[in-house]
Amino acid sequence: MQRTDGKKRYGADKLALLGLFVISLVLARLIVFSRTSIRLCDLTELKHTGLAVAMPSGNGWYCESRWSYRDDHYDLSSFFVIGSGGVHPQARCRYLLAEKTKTPEELFSRKAAQLQGRIIETGQIEKDALTIHWAHIHEPNMIAELFVGTVELANNRKLEIEAFQPADEGDLAERAFKRIVGSIEFEDNTLLNAGAELIAQVRDKGLDGILRSDWPYYYDPQVFLLINDEGGRTVGFITDVLTSTGSTDGMSIEAASYQYIRGSPSDEKATLLRSDNKFEEFFLKSEISSRSGRSGCEVMRDGSGVITVREFDARGMPLEGKYMPNPAAVPDTLLDLVLIQMLDGGRDRIMLDMIRSDGSVVPVVVSRMDVNDGVSGRQAAYALSIEVLDGREHVREVYFDKDKRILKITVQQDKTFTLEQADMEKVLRLFPERADYIRHQTGILEQSGL
Repeated sequence: MQRTDGKKRYGADKLALLGLFVISLVLARLIVFSRTSIRLCDLTELKHTGLAVAMPSGNGWYCESRWSYRDDHYDLSSFFVIGSGGVHPQARCRYLLAEKTKTPEELFSRKAAQLQGRIIETGQIEKDALTIHWAHIHEPNMIAELFVGTVELANNRKLEIEAFQPADEGDLAERAFKRIVGSIEFEDNTLLNAGAELIAQVRDKGLDGILRSDWPYYYDPQVFLLINDEGGRTVGFITDVLTSTGSTDGMSIEAASYQYIRGSPSDEKATLLRSDNKFEEFFLKSEISSRSGRSGCEVMRDGSGVITVREFDARGMPLEGKYMPNPAAVPDTLLDLVLIQMLDGGRDRIMLDMIRSDGSVVPVVVSRMDVNDGVSGRQAAYALSIEVLDGREHVREVYFDKDKRILKITVQQDKTFTLEQADMEKVLRLFPERADYIRHQTGILEQSGL
């Protein structure tokens, strides 16, 4: 009996080994096939840009299904997931909202330095009306290869393409790179062109001229909005001030915004801006206090058009970056002035780049809406929808009266909040603990020391 059982166990072990051998052969064949055959997913469109790209998918590749917003660009990635340990091959496209490097050579040199490698080949690929400049970077210690390409689009937009492979992967990165480049489809962004035209008109007229002729709050510059949650409970307020010294020279425009949401601790955000009459030069300063601590940021645009961002953490340590915005860019503190001009013009839909108080750039699509009567008990004469393209399904609806004063704003993002116009007395009564920011029209500017 023992001898028979031993034979059976020996036969079972042989079968198990044979099964493992077959599985290993299948996996090896799959890996070889996946490395020699690169299949692309369907074109992935980046909303409101005219750009669509297909990335490696299947045969060992995992492709993200949508573009992701990352402060100053959109990102679309694909990863090779077959194999064990180490760094896997990957491919990535970045749609840059603001220009950080002026020439392809600067980009290639920066990438080579990051990889601690050297550029061994460069070239160009023509795709429809686009010219893709590319470089092959080799890192000898890891035996790693990187193919990187860049193409200039209209309005200071850029597309960067990367394909990376570590160690012994043959020409996988090169083939993935060329397949991605061959898939690119692009049409000019007419919405962004319309936004750039509107910004140019605003600059021609000058902010001081718009404040005097079109701004409904010129003689009473402090504006109050109460913040109500979905249940109708008032949880905070926003107060804005926008004034002009009357001079067309120097930093003649002053703006401030203060947001307060009561809590334990409360969330507070103060934003302050000084700008020339055409916002070609400006200085923007912000400070946030919340449960996660305090942080601050300074954003400066100089005469050459370059924006410098300096962020400060809780320890006051600065982190600096620079970029060149596109012609449709506007600080969020001045966005309402631009919207007023859109109401007067014949444009129904535009795209702008909103420069946030932390220096990040996020595109917004502004569209005219059908007027909804009975807003806040009064008739709305104008209405605009503002879609914030930061990947969070963020939409604002803004309603104006016949004098272009804001009646109501609804903000939809996870939850819905409503902002309604209020007078100073009501805000003081509801939030007496913040009387220092409420009572004086220039109180925020005076306290900031800006």
